[in-house]
Amino acid sequence: MSVVLSRVVAAIALLATSMPAAAKEAQAPYFTASPKTASGLPGSEVQVTFALKPVINYRSAVAAVDVTSCEFYLDAALKSTVGCGGVAGDATWTMAMPKSLKASKHQVHWTIEYTVNGKSGFDPDTGVFTFDVFEPAFSTAVEPAAANPGQPVDVRFTSEPAGVTITGCSVKGIKCGEDGGRWFARVPAPDVTSVVPWNVAYTGGPGTDNTTPGEVEIKVEPWPAPEFQVGIAGSAQVEPGTPVTVQFESLTTGVDVRTCFVTYRGERIDCTGTGLATVMIPGDAETGPVELPWELTFESSRRGEKGDQRKGSVGFTVVVEEPDFSVTVQPPAARPDDTVTLTFTSLIPAVEIVDCIAFFPHAIGNTCRRSPQRRVVRTRVPQDQPPGATLLRWGVEYTGAAGRKGADDDVIPYLILSPLPKTGPVTKTTTPAAKATTPPPGNGTSTGQVAIIPGSAPQFVAETRPESASTGARVTVVVSPLDPDVRILGCAVVFSGGGDRACRHSGGHWSAQATVPADAPAGETLPLDWRVSFVDTAGTRADANGTTDYPVRGSAPAAPAFEVVADPAAAAGGKEVTVSHNSEDTGVTITGCRVGFADDALTSCQESPGGWTARVEVPPTISTGLSPLHWTIVYARSGGPGGTAQGLSSFRVLPPDKDNHDWRVIAWSLLWRTALGGVLLVGLLAFRVIRKPVLDRFRPRPAAVQSDERRKSDDQQSEGTVSVVPVLAPEEMSVRVDRPDAPPARDIRLQIRRPRLAPHVPEDLP
Repeated sequence: MSVVLSRVVAAIALLATSMPAAAKEAQAPYFTASPKTASGLPGSEVQVTFALKPVINYRSAVAAVDVTSCEFYLDAALKSTVGCGGVAGDATWTMAMPKSLKASKHQVHWTIEYTVNGKSGFDPDTGVFTFDVFEPAFSTAVEPAAANPGQPVDVRFTSEPAGVTITGCSVKGIKCGEDGGRWFARVPAPDVTSVVPWNVAYTGGPGTDNTTPGEVEIKVEPWPAPEFQVGIAGSAQVEPGTPVTVQFESLTTGVDVRTCFVTYRGERIDCTGTGLATVMIPGDAETGPVELPWELTFESSRRGEKGDQRKGSVGFTVVVEEPDFSVTVQPPAARPDDTVTLTFTSLIPAVEIVDCIAFFPHAIGNTCRRSPQRRVVRTRVPQDQPPGATLLRWGVEYTGAAGRKGADDDVIPYLILSPLPKTGPVTKTTTPAAKATTPPPGNGTSTGQVAIIPGSAPQFVAETRPESASTGARVTVVVSPLDPDVRILGCAVVFSGGGDRACRHSGGHWSAQATVPADAPAGETLPLDWRVSFVDTAGTRADANGTTDYPVRGSAPAAPAFEVVADPAAAAGGKEVTVSHNSEDTGVTITGCRVGFADDALTSCQESPGGWTARVEVPPTISTGLSPLHWTIVYARSGGPGGTAQGLSSFRVLPPDKDNHDWRVIAWSLLWRTALGGVLLVGLLAFRVIRKPVLDRFRPRPAAVQSDERRKSDDQQSEGTVSVVPVLAPEEMSVRVDRPDAPPARDIRLQIRRPRLAPHVPEDLP
């Protein structure tokens, strides 16, 4: 028994000895690690909370457990163990992941030491949790998607995932900026499509600040071809003697015209600094289109673009504006030996009247006198001119803007009144005759005479100031050449019956003063002769002379001259024209006027800033051709009595416009033409029906056939009878010439007699 008891006691003792160790192991605490996030960037600081995990047989007396230290290592790199961040007694510790981690899932091995109820010496607790490391992703957007070389391009960055924040960036070393929370870099586009590097700084939380490189492609398109505008500055229709300006202009920003020129008639004409090339069209240029070849060189400030040249041509049209003249005649009718005054006005500003002449049939006529205001011809009605209608002929010699010379002539219907009975002797001064010759081709009706400036080429003009003067008055005569390259050496003027007066050169003009002789007949014209010595364009010294008729005022003031011009100068019947009235004499003022195509149908004028005007309708039934305007002007004269003047003004009636018909007229024309065609068609059909009986009735037949037919009755006549028609022999025609000795330009009447023909119409075949 004692032995048994001793064994039990020993067993209990043994058990007592082993139970504290088992109890101690059963009482050891266990911890769980809970990371705040299971993923992050390299270098992320992970907050890990350690919690006591309840175990079996854990004594409730062990309650105070504190973590005193923490360390961890990744994967199998035990040697890379690093400590946690934290303070002893904290339940949460910080584990800083290395920045060298690659994107992957990593095993985090941790080890902690702790105390239980303030006592240490317990074995450390260990564990493992998984942490997913990822790399940030950045996307780029290029705006615009394609650019020209050197143009600014924006490269914008976007980060992924959302927890990654960009803190800075650069592209090709150019730092980024922020625009509404988005980061971008503005860089110049390269010369060609290229891949450029970029660098982005980012953060995903504490400890994750880092940078990452990358590349982006910038697409580059070549610059569009530069565009230029080369054209005529102004109107593309020019007259000879006028300049044509070609303007060169670049329409592309960054591209400038460096040099330019045009070629005309083999001559190169360079541009000025403003990109303009001016070509002077000579006076002998032919009408029609002209092409000007041009060439330019340009320079470009656009990146990657080099300068080059361009060639082309620009066109314009040379037009010669046909001269047009208005002729005002005073008075509208005259008697033999009366003076008729004609005032010539050029309706084309660029056309200048050089000289002019006016004459009645079978008369020599008179030439123009030039004054600063107008061209005037005073001619006399021949004494032997019979009363009635006649033609007052006129001609002008003119020069255009380029010195192009020409001539024009026309006629004006004029009424010659019966001469007044003579009551006593009449004293008359003969007006010096003007030379006349055959004119060059003009635009008007050829009259066979046109004025020639006295003297040989080069030509000169003599202006008188004033236009008319009384006896004893001084008259200034200015002599000047038409060609500015002709140089005058000296000149002299003289009135008929007076002495020479030498010219003086002053202000670029040669002039002389002459006195109207005291015995000059008042109210008549007095010859005023002038002579000039000059050096022509070839350097040859020569002389020229001429004569102009100067009107001498009488006791009564001379009748004023007026200018009456229609605009347009020609129109068709039914159209309206504007007729302007102006006084050409200083001190004479128009107070009223009337104008029209007939004396009994005149239209009153209205005063306007441009003079006295009236709107006159061309009578619809008026004949085409020359139809002068009849006008009456009431005027006042300063320092003298006023009066009334009458006259004619040239006007041409054009044929009616065939395309300007009323629709009713067109409809009526179509209607009656259609009806007439229908009537003719019905008549033709009827003729085809009745022509055989009619022809059988009147066709001549042989006697044998006629006697046989008389013996047969109508009901026995055979339908197959064939009639033989004799063919008459042709006779010779007689031709007689009526008045074979008739003078030229007369109609010759021919009378042709021939035998009467017997028409033969063949019958239809059965």
